[in-house]
Amino acid sequence: MILNLIKRENDGITIGLSGKWGSGKSTIINLLKNDVEASGLFTFFYFDAWSHESNPLRRIFLESLIIILKNNEINGQIIKKLEEKRIITKKNI
Repeated sequence: MILNLIKRENDGITIGLSGKWGSGKSTIINLLKNDVEASGLFTFFYFDAWSHESNPLRRIFLESLIIILKNNEINGQIIKKLEEKRIITKKNI
């Protein structure tokens, strides 16, 4: 159901999950991840900020995102071109 909502949205969408510890938020995320991966339409990126709270969050987030995008064939080609043009480097992440 969430994937259908995302597919229909052309301009981007923000979805928030709120609930108590153990209420099923992670389960919903995992179900969505499975749906997204099965569809082949999107790249799924999950970032757990809590597990990186003592690290430079912006840098870790961007490095993690770039790794995920590199593993996707189309996005990987885009990232490679940005690196070749020196738009993306380890310094500016």
